[in-house]
Amino acid sequence: MQFSKSLRNWSINGLDYLNSNGKDNVVCVHLLNLNDLDYIKLLNLLSDDELIRARLFHFDKDRIKFIKVRGALRLILGQYLDIYPEMIQFNYGNNGKPELKFPDSNQLGFNLSHSGNRAIIGITDKYLIGIDIEEVNNKIDPIDIAHRFFSENEIMLLDNAMDNEKHKLFYQLWTRKEALLKAVGIGISTPLENIDVSDFTGDRYISLSTNGNDHELKKWYARNLIDDKSFIATIVTNHYIYEIKIIESI
Repeated sequence: MQFSKSLRNWSINGLDYLNSNGKDNVVCVHLLNLNDLDYIKLLNLLSDDELIRARLFHFDKDRIKFIKVRGALRLILGQYLDIYPEMIQFNYGNNGKPELKFPDSNQLGFNLSHSGNRAIIGITDKYLIGIDIEEVNNKIDPIDIAHRFFSENEIMLLDNAMDNEKHKLFYQLWTRKEALLKAVGIGISTPLENIDVSDFTGDRYISLSTNGNDHELKKWYARNLIDDKSFIATIVTNHYIYEIKIIESI
């Protein structure tokens, strides 16, 4: 598994960039600082239904964040699909996961997440994908939250961790759960304690499964993307990833 980093300016078609190494199991991950994004430019890209959703937010900061994230998603997808961002239309699954309605592209999968002033968007050409980023809050009690939302194996893993590693491990487990649920498309309505992501064995990938759901009992591949004092992020796919391309621009 390879990581590569780029500050590319989208001078080539996004799909060409996604497949530029000749492999079909590549994921492009866009890391965005929301403070750097042009609010007015992105606002003008949104559809009528997205503008209606934006107006429903009570706080301005949440409305602005929604507009920036959705506008950035449109801008990025437009580069991959080689169309104007305003032309893109979305369908939404039962749990709100967005999918492309127009253009009809069954070979392009994507997912997004945001926390604090960061957003992360993952793009793949054909596989199921889920992604999650969380801003680290060292004031929370990870053990207390774990006993409410984690599986027995995950609680044991957290209990046995060194005190100075508990918060980091907690967010690693949490982002795996969230990313897995988003990849499967079953949403957070599924009891989190039924999702076990405690298997850290193996050199690069982790086997994830949803307990009690036979149709979901298959191997998923998780990879940590960001792991620092401020943010932790994880990506989950249903296929081995040859390379993750990190892109720090739109």
